[in-house]
Amino acid sequence: MARTLKIFISSPGDVIPERELARKVIGELNEEMMGKVFLVPVLWEKEPLLASGTFQTQIDSPEETEILLGILWSRIGSPLPDSILRPDGSRYDSGTAFEFESALASHQKKGKPDILLYRKLGAPSVSLDDRKELAERLEQMDRLDAYIKKQLMAEDGSYLAAFHTFETEEKFEEILKTHLRKLILRQLEEPEATAPEVAQEEAQEETPAEALPLPDTLSVAVLPFNNMSQDPEQEFFVDGLTEDIITELSRFKDLDVIARNSTFQYKGKSVDVREVAQELGVHYILEGSVRKAGNALRVTGQLLDAADGSHLWAETYNRDLSETTIFDVQDELSGQISSTIGDLWGVLGQIRQGRVVRENLDTLDADQSVAYGNAYFRTGSEEDHFKARQIIENALEKDPNNGDVWAQAANLYMAEHWCSHNPLPNPLDRCLKAAQRAVELDPSSDRTYASLATAHHHRNEMRASRAAADQVLKIAPNSGMRTAQIGRFYYETGDHEQGMKLLDKGIDAMTRITSSPVPGFFRFCYFVDHYRNERYEKALEETSKMAMPKFWAVQAFVTAASAMLDADGETESGKTKLLELWPEFPSKARVAVCNLVREEEVVECLIKGLEKAGIKIHTTE
Repeated sequence: MARTLKIFISSPGDVIPERELARKVIGELNEEMMGKVFLVPVLWEKEPLLASGTFQTQIDSPEETEILLGILWSRIGSPLPDSILRPDGSRYDSGTAFEFESALASHQKKGKPDILLYRKLGAPSVSLDDRKELAERLEQMDRLDAYIKKQLMAEDGSYLAAFHTFETEEKFEEILKTHLRKLILRQLEEPEATAPEVAQEEAQEETPAEALPLPDTLSVAVLPFNNMSQDPEQEFFVDGLTEDIITELSRFKDLDVIARNSTFQYKGKSVDVREVAQELGVHYILEGSVRKAGNALRVTGQLLDAADGSHLWAETYNRDLSETTIFDVQDELSGQISSTIGDLWGVLGQIRQGRVVRENLDTLDADQSVAYGNAYFRTGSEEDHFKARQIIENALEKDPNNGDVWAQAANLYMAEHWCSHNPLPNPLDRCLKAAQRAVELDPSSDRTYASLATAHHHRNEMRASRAAADQVLKIAPNSGMRTAQIGRFYYETGDHEQGMKLLDKGIDAMTRITSSPVPGFFRFCYFVDHYRNERYEKALEETSKMAMPKFWAVQAFVTAASAMLDADGETESGKTKLLELWPEFPSKARVAVCNLVREEEVVECLIKGLEKAGIKIHTTE
C-alpha cells in the first residue's frame, strides 16, 4: 500500500506563483511515484474556510504533516490574533512565523516534519510614486529580515539553519522538484511511525555495544562506484572515475582522503557505511553508481555522514557519449564531484565553518582556527575580524610551522587594508611577510599561494600577483572559490572581461554545490560593474545577494545605488545602517572606498552617490 505524506506549503502572499508551482511539482511527483507514495499538499486557499475562525484552526497544522515547505521573498505578513499565542504568551509575528515555529518545535520533539526553506532573491517592483506602498513594503522587508536574523542566524551573522535561494520561477521549480524527490525517497526508507507500546518493548530489547566515536575531522573514504550496467567493459571507466575522484579530492588540503588501496577492498560488496567508516577511521563516505544504455550515461553520487548515516549531498549527472568521449566525461565529473565536496565553499567546508563558530574559541586547534577565519570572510563583520585575527595569532604561537595558519594570517592582515577592519600599522607589509612564510612552509598548497597572490595584488605588484595566481589554479583547477578569487584580481586590475569570465565560472561552480548565498565579497565586482555603467537598479539587486549586513561596504553600496535611483526609503535605511556600523565613515570614506574598489573612476562615482544620499564626505583625512 502506498504511504501518504502531507506537505504543508507555508508562505506570505507575495509568492503566489511559487505556491502554484509547488502544487504543480507535488502533482508531478505523485504521478512519478505512483504506487509508492501519495502526496497531499496542504494549501489553505484550496479549503472551504469558514468566516467563524482563522484558517490556522481549519486546516492540518504543520505538526500533523511530514514536510513543511516554506517560501519567502519580501513579506512576513501580519501578526496573528490573541487567540493564537506562543507558549510564552507572546503573539506570533505572522501566520508564516506560526507555521515555521510550530514545525520546528515538532521536528525537535519527534523528528517531523522535515523543513525545506526557500527565499526568492531580488527586490519586488514597487512604484516610487506610491510612497505609502513603498513604505509598507520596506517595513515588511525589514520585519522579514529581522525574523530571519532572529530564527536562522547566530549573533555573528552566520547561519544556524540551511535555506535555499532562487531568482526565477523556473529555477525554483527545478530545485524544488530535485529537493522534494530526494527528501520523499529518504522518508520512504524510514519505517512508519510505531505504536508507543511497541516502541517501548523494542527499546527494552538488548542493544549491541556502542561503536567508538568517529573522528571529528574532514576525513573521507571514496568507495568504488557500482557498475549498474552489468557490462564488464564498463568496469574500466567506473574504476577510473573512482580513482580520479580520489585523486582530485586529495588536491584539497583540508581533507584527509583514504587511499585507493584501502577502499577498493570493498569493491563489489554490499556494505554498511557505518561499519566501513569504523574500519577506515573516517567520518564521511562517498559512494555512487554508473549506468550506461547505448550512448546515454548516468552517474550518481552521494555523500554520507557515517556517524548517523544521514545524506549530506546527492547528485545525478546525465551525459550523452555521442557528443563527447568517455575520458572527457571522466575528467569532467571527477572534477565536479571533488570540488562539490572538498572546495572551501563545498559541502564539507560549509559544515566545518558552521561548527567552528560554536566551539570554545580558547581551545581551537590550527585547522579550526583557519576555519574560523574563513567564517569571517562570510560575514564581513569587524567584530568577527578582531576575533579571527586574535585566534589565528594564538594559533601561530602554538604551531609556528603551519603554512595554512600563516596563509590565514596574511588574509586577515590584508583585510585591515582592504576592508578597513581593525587596522594596525603596516598591514600590507605584515600580509606579504606572512604569505611568503606560508609558501615557504607549504609550497604545494593552493591556500598558501592564494595568500601570496592576495598580498601582491593589494600592494599593486601585478606581475608577482599573476604568477602566484597561476600557481593557485594549477594546484586547484577545480576550485570554484579559487577561480572566483583570481577573477576578482583580474577585474580590479583592469582586465574586466577576463575577470568576469573567471568570476562567472567560479560562482557557477559554487552555486552548483548549494543554493546558499556565495561569499558576498565575490559580488563586489558585479556591483561595481553595474554601478560604473549606471545600471543602478542592477547594482542594487547585487547588494541583496551579498548576505553581509554587518559589513559597512555593503551598506555603502546600498546607500549610493539607491540614492542614484532616488529611492529615498532605501537610501535612508542604508545610510542609517552604514553610520551605525561605522560612525566615523564620513571622515574615512575616501581612503576606505579607494582601498576597497581600487579604480579611481569608480571611487569618485561612489562618492558622488554617497554625497547625494546626504553623507558629507571629508576631502582629506
